[in-house]
Amino acid sequence: MASSGLVLLPAEILALVVSHLSNNDVKSLRLTCKRVHAKTKLRLDRVFLSANPRDVQVFRAVADDDTFRHGIVEIIWDDAVIQDTAREDDGTEYNVYEADEDEEEEYPGVPPWFSRACEENNFELKSRYKGDVLDRPKRAISAQLPVHESWERFQEWRAEQRRVITTGADVAAFRYGLARFPSLRTITVTPSMHGYNIGHPLYDTPAIRSFPPGFNYPLPRGWPTAGEAEPPVEMLPWADEDGGTEAYRDRWHGFRIVLRELAKQTDSQRVLELNLDAHQLTTGINCRIFESPNPEYDQFVSLLRQPGFRRLDLALSVGAQEHFGWPAFRSALLKRALSEIGQDLTHVSLSTDVDLDIPDMEWIDDPDGHHIPLLGAIFPVDRWPRLRHFGLSRFLVTRADLLSLLAALPPTLRSVELGNLKFLDEGGHWRGLLEDIRDCLEWRDRPAQDRPRVTLHDAEIDGERRPGREVWLEAAVAEFLYRNGENPFGQSGCHRGQIDKGQGGVVRDAFDPEYERPHVILGELSRLGYIKGNFQR
Repeated sequence: MASSGLVLLPAEILALVVSHLSNNDVKSLRLTCKRVHAKTKLRLDRVFLSANPRDVQVFRAVADDDTFRHGIVEIIWDDAVIQDTAREDDGTEYNVYEADEDEEEEYPGVPPWFSRACEENNFELKSRYKGDVLDRPKRAISAQLPVHESWERFQEWRAEQRRVITTGADVAAFRYGLARFPSLRTITVTPSMHGYNIGHPLYDTPAIRSFPPGFNYPLPRGWPTAGEAEPPVEMLPWADEDGGTEAYRDRWHGFRIVLRELAKQTDSQRVLELNLDAHQLTTGINCRIFESPNPEYDQFVSLLRQPGFRRLDLALSVGAQEHFGWPAFRSALLKRALSEIGQDLTHVSLSTDVDLDIPDMEWIDDPDGHHIPLLGAIFPVDRWPRLRHFGLSRFLVTRADLLSLLAALPPTLRSVELGNLKFLDEGGHWRGLLEDIRDCLEWRDRPAQDRPRVTLHDAEIDGERRPGREVWLEAAVAEFLYRNGENPFGQSGCHRGQIDKGQGGVVRDAFDPEYERPHVILGELSRLGYIKGNFQR
């Protein structure tokens, strides 16, 4: 038997072989025989939690295991709670399960809104993988459950979530895990667990694995999220005195629980990394938390004050801030919070869901009102002498202001990630920014191992933006900055701000690790075997 040969291998070689397997494959291998089971260990360093009884059950089982619990360094909270209500454009709330009462049912017993959501999922799947040589959309759609069966499972799932939230089972499990995972250092909260397409979740959690094969359902987000080609959802006031309500704040269910519980940490229970991850969807934490004092702000500051705190990834939703002069950034509360982080910080990134497709003339009419305050008024970089990574995504900037911030970053910096930036100053563009970095920052004079790795990314591909799908540019940037290569951006017009095809960019999908291809013309993609069809060269 193959397993007999495996157990004869030296432990070091067996460990090397197993290191190339996924955890699911390791689980299967451990079932082959008792000796292989004893010699191969699961790599369990993170656990998932959500308002789903299956996730709660597995989370508690790991917390109760005296072997596995010691290896857990990260908790990932799936904050994609199914919402019963939605908002009209005028701000009024309505029940999504009653909104289509007058529509005729296409499938007996299935609400029209549900069947329509399933159809939209399939349309988006075919659009996102148009020309796919493997016909993945066709195979996925043909394997789906009948709509009425998906509807029945969706109702069960929704009821399960309600019971977990009503009983506080997820809160109790999280509190239990904080006490039982001695190596815990990182908390990630995301509304993006279910991905952007059916069949491509961000993580294969216990709850998602429990879904029946072919289950088609409206992808929950939890946090208010704009659809494709839609402007960001307007953020309502957060603090009670400003008009905020408990029901509205609880749209960020897991986020609030995490802050509340982490604010109670003792020195022996320190979480040192917080990742609030929209994962390139147009959503985030309500930025109006930073407009005026409130409990969540105080809890956030309490976490950042923890001795040894070293990483913060902050995704903010900023819908409608541009119409009010960006009060969430001008209040100074955000900078005050970031200033509480000690000198151990090594990684910080900030992203928003700002609308990048508003015509330039709308910004030019009132540049001061639309401009987010100077980056130096947000990032207290002088307080972070050990910073190694800085990231900024989907932000309104000026070329001079961004360069000034980059120049202020400490010499410990090793990586910079900039993406989906909109330059508001006349003449601002990517090409000019790269020239400024090369000519003004003197990074190329540093030893090769100390030069910051600069990565650029942009979601605009062929004139469209698909959440999660972006062009990434790194090698060509390094060639230009440090080895006298050509600037990968064009020399005139809009080309100075676009990652043109054939310039070394790579297209990746944040929800599909297998989707990676060069950013080249369709004919070249066809020749390389990525898509079907004949295209003129």
